[in-house]
Amino acid sequence: MWNPFKIYKLSKSVFKTDVDELRELSADQNGDQRLNEVQALYREMMFPSNLKIWRRMTSSNEGRQIIWGTGFNDRKYVENEVIPKLADKEWLQSLPSNTLGGHLGNLFKSWDIQELYSGRFLEEEKREGVGQYTDSSDQMRANMSRHAFLTHDIIHTLFRYDTSPFGEACVQGVTYKQIPHIGTWYVGFVVALRFCYRYKSLQPLKVYREAVKLGQRAFKKGLIYYSPIEFLEMDIGEIRKKFDIGIPVEYIKWQKEHPEGFRNDVLHPEYRDVEWEKVSEISI
Repeated sequence: MWNPFKIYKLSKSVFKTDVDELRELSADQNGDQRLNEVQALYREMMFPSNLKIWRRMTSSNEGRQIIWGTGFNDRKYVENEVIPKLADKEWLQSLPSNTLGGHLGNLFKSWDIQELYSGRFLEEEKREGVGQYTDSSDQMRANMSRHAFLTHDIIHTLFRYDTSPFGEACVQGVTYKQIPHIGTWYVGFVVALRFCYRYKSLQPLKVYREAVKLGQRAFKKGLIYYSPIEFLEMDIGEIRKKFDIGIPVEYIKWQKEHPEGFRNDVLHPEYRDVEWEKVSEISI
């Protein structure tokens, strides 16, 4: 833990690799599909992040449900109620184009969330017989992983970050402000540095800083403390207003200047003209 040599080596690997599968960042350490370097960085930076997460999540009833795996984050409830709704592409795609569910239905055309869910850190995979603290810690980590995984694509959609490598990095910045694990911030930062190096510009750091600020605003309004299926049928604009989710102006500017590699996959096709007209009033 916090081994400088390991962190340097892993950071260098993330920096040099063309990370085109960054959506696997949302899978936890024991998932079958994962980026080993990223998960190892998470482990190296676990302390004192686990203490910060504990303090934050035990300070409210909703947070305790997340970290202890009860209520809307109870494993059986998630697998019997939440996953089936998120995996029902036909139902999601039948929702109006202005709803969160309608946008997710469009995003989920490319993959099966049920299949991806099976790659997370399962409760059965937690280490047994290694002491009460470690056992409890792994169980809480499994609970956090379950919730973080299922809100990952919702963050993409609400914050308008596509599933390109840079979009995934920005989601890490947003996630850090919801669940204060320094590893999530650091991985996004390393990817932003990689874009700085590639384009010989400091602008990607400004883009990433904006993502972290937007994440902080949403956290103050309690975004993380809701079930992933809470707002599927609600107008996406109303959700953004409820959680003070602003437009990522710097990200959109960067996307327009460097369109190569970006994926226009977080907005429903029937909603894009309305959305981008609103965005352009601010970003241009």
